Amino acid sequence: MSEQHRQLAAIMFTDIVGYTTLMGNDEENAFEILRKNRQLQKPLIEHYNGKWIKELGDGVLASFPTVTDAVQCAMQIQKGCNQNHSFKLRIGIHLGEVIFEDEDVFGDGVNIASRIQAMAPIGGIWISESVYNNVSNKKDINTKFVREEILKHVKEPVKIYEVITSLQGPNAFSTIQNESKRTIEKSIAVLPFVNMSSDSEQEFFSDGLTEEIITDLSHLEKLLVISRSSMMTFKGTNKKIKEIAIEVNARYILEGSVRKAGNNLRITAQLIDAYTDVHMWAERYSGLIDDVFDIQEKVSRSIVDALNLKLTTDEDLRLSKHPIQNTKAYEYYVLARQAMWKRTEQSLEDAITFAQRGLDLEGDNALLYAIMGSAYLFFYEFAIRLDPSYLVKADHCASKSLALDADCSQGSFVLGALEYKKGNLQQASYIFKQMLHLDQNNVDAMTWLVVSYNFSGRPDAARPVLEKLLQIDPLTNIYAGLIASVELYSGKIKESLPYHKKWLQVEPETPFSRFMCLLNFALNNELEECIKNLDLLINETPSLLFAKFALFFKSALQGDKEAALKYATEQLKQGAGSLDYFPINMAWGYALIDEKDEAVNWLNKSLDFGYAPFPLMQNFAVFHKVLKDHPGFQEYMSVIKKRSEEFIV
Repeated sequence: MSEQHRQLAAIMFTDIVGYTTLMGNDEENAFEILRKNRQLQKPLIEHYNGKWIKELGDGVLASFPTVTDAVQCAMQIQKGCNQNHSFKLRIGIHLGEVIFEDEDVFGDGVNIASRIQAMAPIGGIWISESVYNNVSNKKDINTKFVREEILKHVKEPVKIYEVITSLQGPNAFSTIQNESKRTIEKSIAVLPFVNMSSDSEQEFFSDGLTEEIITDLSHLEKLLVISRSSMMTFKGTNKKIKEIAIEVNARYILEGSVRKAGNNLRITAQLIDAYTDVHMWAERYSGLIDDVFDIQEKVSRSIVDALNLKLTTDEDLRLSKHPIQNTKAYEYYVLARQAMWKRTEQSLEDAITFAQRGLDLEGDNALLYAIMGSAYLFFYEFAIRLDPSYLVKADHCASKSLALDADCSQGSFVLGALEYKKGNLQQASYIFKQMLHLDQNNVDAMTWLVVSYNFSGRPDAARPVLEKLLQIDPLTNIYAGLIASVELYSGKIKESLPYHKKWLQVEPETPFSRFMCLLNFALNNELEECIKNLDLLINETPSLLFAKFALFFKSALQGDKEAALKYATEQLKQGAGSLDYFPINMAWGYALIDEKDEAVNWLNKSLDFGYAPFPLMQNFAVFHKVLKDHPGFQEYMSVIKKRSEEFIV
């Protein structure tokens, strides 16, 4: 007969973020992550007097004799995960009476810890009030109140607190997300519509419908709409509606399905109040493929009615507007847009091909030209093909798009990005702000506005834009980089380091993120980590400009002037001189090998791109050390100071 006893214990749940999706995409890697997770957690749980109870899929259940042990263990687990691993964790802890039996544990205490863990932000530790009451006076444990929450199968509301880890601070990645998450009554998240067709290749159509409804709703001024990129992370998820709503901080959830067979179409949709778990409406729409635009409009208008939103005349017209009439051309538009977002060489080629096929069927069309222009722009922006003709083609597409529809957001985005590339940061910021007047939820406009403010020496103006961006698009990895950049361009070089580490953790395979993060490691004198990432660029992406720069910069860091000058090839100089974010870093490399005139020359090249990062350059020690007596450097500092002061936000 099994032995059973009750005991007061601190229960800790941990969970790997995104594991279900990873398991579906790369089973071998998923099992390797499970192994690494065990290697990380088991020794720490034992060190803090805990008991490893069991694994629950990708989750771990453990118990501790004291809450201090549990919280300190959780902090060390997150620290180890942040520093050394490519996966991310959520952790929840509760103190309560539980039942131990046969090496297992049961009871409300286990349930509460599990529920709290599911709500925690990526990389975060959330605790219940019973835990908080026992650690609030501990000097090495800092907490902040999050909210009171009604948990499933728990009678009384539970107050929840967040543990602020050493990698965080007042504006840390998860904390910034939480600060930007104020409760918005009129907020909605559209889950990816499920493809119910027998043909799996029709998946793009259900995704396209999801994106079009998000786009329609995003133009409504009184409604906050969670972005497409964040919501696509839930594709195929088994998470409960309330868990998803908490994760993206949305009051309402729209979910549905699409069945497409030949020309026949059947779409179901239902709107749920996630706070009350009330189904506000559900509808089934049947028709032909040619009816997809009318069905899309009906779904959007049903949401407007259910939420008692009053539309302006312009908003009403926008919902009625069907920018592409030919349904086959619309399918090509959806395919082109999805390919564009992947931003690989092949996907961008595909985007241009699909957009052209759509134009062949539809004729001149603002959206199709805008997508094609975006693809040409991204070829250049992400250093995939540094061909100036691509910018000319992007400009041509943007001009044709806006001539057909002056309010086309994607066309305006391409135009704004091109003004930015020309060094007209003031004009670019005007365009991005105008986009936000027409579409307050446009994440592209917000992203590039943050970048424009940073590089114009006004990171103070970037912060509120970034907070809104994180509210609308809380789960997109690249925003870890934006948080890092705002801190860096504010001149907070040391403080920006943990954010760059977080960025590299969530985007470990992207050359652009690796490039930006290794520069920050060098700024913070973490040379071993910097060299490791330089070598990865050199070995893994030898054909990219990033790798050619890495050879030059690595030699400069190591004080090998002869090698650095050898690697400063004409090909590197030509490429670096054509991309806005390279000249300052080239100047840095030359300063390291005491090539003062060349360093100043490259700093001045950055002026051609409109750069005026005065707060950062005030604290860029290597330039002040090497170039302090160079008249060209003093003149450069005066120019960027004046530019940043005159920039209008």
